[in-house]
Amino acid sequence: MAELNFDIRANWEEVVRLREECKRLEEQILETAKATGSLEGTEELQKRLTEATGKLNEFVDSAAEAGEKVKKEVNDELKASTKSMEAFSSVVSAVRESMSDFIKDQVSSGNMSEEQADKLRSRDGRRSADGFPR
Repeated sequence: MAELNFDIRANWEEVVRLREECKRLEEQILETAKATGSLEGTEELQKRLTEATGKLNEFVDSAAEAGEKVKKEVNDELKASTKSMEAFSSVVSAVRESMSDFIKDQVSSGNMSEEQADKLRSRDGRRSADGFPR
C-alpha cells in the first residue's frame, strides 16, 4: 500500500488549534458587534476567521482524500486477493477431478484395488461429494 503523507498527530493538533481559534474569533466578533451594535471594526477579525476556516477546511479535505485513497487501495487489494483465491480454487478443483479420474482408471484397469482407492479418497473417514477429503 502506498504511503500516505498525512501526519495525523500533527494535523490533529493543528485542527484542534484552528477550531479553538475559530471559536475565539467568532466570540470576539459577537462581543464587538454587541458592544457597538454594528459589525464595523470587526473586519480584521472576520478576515482572520475566514483564513482559519479555510485552513480548517483544507485539513478536512486532506483527511477525506487520504481516507478515500486508503479505501481504494484496500478494495483493490481485496479484489486482487479474491481473484487469486478463485484461481487457486479452480486449480484445486481441476487437480481433484484429475485425481478422481486417475483413481477410477487405476481401479478399472486392475492396477489398484477398491480398498486402496478408498484409502486415497478418505481421511479420518470424512469425504466430500467427490470422494476426496475435505
